[in-house]
Amino acid sequence: MLVAAMLTMGMGAWAQTDITERVLKNADLSVDPATADNGWTLLNNWRQDYQKATDTEHVNVVEFYAGWGSLEKTEYAMTQTVTLPAGDYRLAVNAFYRQGDNPGKGTNDDKAWIFAGEKKQNVYPLTPNDLGNYTGSSDLWKASNAFYKGKYSNEFDFTVEAEGEVEIGFKGVFDEARCWVILGPVKLYQYSLDDYLADYRVKVAEAQDLLKKSMGEEAKAALQAAIVDESTLTTGAQVAEAIKKLNEAIIAAQASIALHEKLTAAEEDVYNTLDKYIDNGAPKSSMDEMDEIAMAAEEAADKDIDSYIAKMYAKLGELCKQQTKAGSDMTRAIVNFDCSSAEGWTCEKPNGGNGPLPPNGAPNFEFWIASAANGAFDYSQKLEGMPNGKYVLKAQMYNSTNGEADAQVNGSCGLYAKSGETEVFTAVTEDGTELKDYATDEIEVADNTLTVGVKNKGTMGARWFVADNFSLTLTSEGTPTAISEVKAQPATAGTIYNLAGQRVEKAQKGLYIIDGKKVMK
Repeated sequence: MLVAAMLTMGMGAWAQTDITERVLKNADLSVDPATADNGWTLLNNWRQDYQKATDTEHVNVVEFYAGWGSLEKTEYAMTQTVTLPAGDYRLAVNAFYRQGDNPGKGTNDDKAWIFAGEKKQNVYPLTPNDLGNYTGSSDLWKASNAFYKGKYSNEFDFTVEAEGEVEIGFKGVFDEARCWVILGPVKLYQYSLDDYLADYRVKVAEAQDLLKKSMGEEAKAALQAAIVDESTLTTGAQVAEAIKKLNEAIIAAQASIALHEKLTAAEEDVYNTLDKYIDNGAPKSSMDEMDEIAMAAEEAADKDIDSYIAKMYAKLGELCKQQTKAGSDMTRAIVNFDCSSAEGWTCEKPNGGNGPLPPNGAPNFEFWIASAANGAFDYSQKLEGMPNGKYVLKAQMYNSTNGEADAQVNGSCGLYAKSGETEVFTAVTEDGTELKDYATDEIEVADNTLTVGVKNKGTMGARWFVADNFSLTLTSEGTPTAISEVKAQPATAGTIYNLAGQRVEKAQKGLYIIDGKKVMK
């Protein structure tokens, strides 16, 4: 008498141990299942064929078929009973089924299936595209090769709750003519506790990596709590449940991390923009006001970060709308105003030439050309988020023929500033190799955007042009548009300089590094 073991759906671990040869007899079908004492029990095998593999690119296969004439409903099976200890298992077999003249049927209508105890799964149904390769009982050899290549795989997981006998194998029913089932070798795998624990350790490592990132305190605490001592996990079901809970905590942590990354980006954008207005109309206390909002956002964890980000931008807009003082030095808005590197600048040279920096890395802009041909160049950068108002741009420049008689200093090279369609330009008209101070006329900014630089406007270029030490002054009071109206996405600000021309790097909220020293704003 068969004593059925208690089975449930498996938890789906990744690693398995192959127990086929230890548990099943004739699992590779090396003996025709119709042969006596071969390990398998056949039901209604009155129409059954067998093909033994004769080379290394085929596997042994068995076929059940309904024939071509009329047929009463017939059940058939190939089974064997094994004793399995409590644990988690996977049954796998390469097989396919053809339902008469209706290829593709059989997926959900229980015509042919593999099973373990009460758990079963319908085998792969041939589709119309398959029919050219498998049309009947003569195609065993083709199926044998297809199974060798791994095609038509059927598998499922199951759990034995208590040790006992389990019936395993294949069953089906023919209810019309021209039906075929072809089966390959059977495989049985067991998931050991070590296999489950290996899966669990992978998840623990993923969780520990996430814990290194910024997230809400609640999400962090939940993730830490989900990492349990694996010595307390003594069954596959316990490990699977621990993996499930850890997965849930990981998903919550990833969502929290994404929110905090969003907050960090917004903070960087807000503080970098605020820096441009500190000491130029916005009071120093405005940094403290922003700190209060940012700290509240971080303490709020994941509850309402979007709302706090909106509050930061609203406060930024409020602070930046204050009048900016006339005469304010806005040089720090120019990235690398002293030409210490090319960062922040773009250089266009449509007709060739050399520059923007010489091979020896001199800290200035240089352009030179070996002939008197058109030496066109445009060395510039676009400044955004600027207070609206009037500006004057200054720089030190010289324009030299370098002793070449055919070189011309024709007033086409010089300093310029542009806003909208308006441009002001100051040319260097005298020949020389000594830097001299030049300034543009006032230019009005109405859209918070100003382009500054040097260029050659003419057709005959300088033989050798040099520019250095740009500066920018707001000459009339202007009101900047709120940052929330200027740009929707956070932007990376360039290098910032204070009024003394010192390079300033942001360390954290309210804390700066000025010439290598940390100071509070």
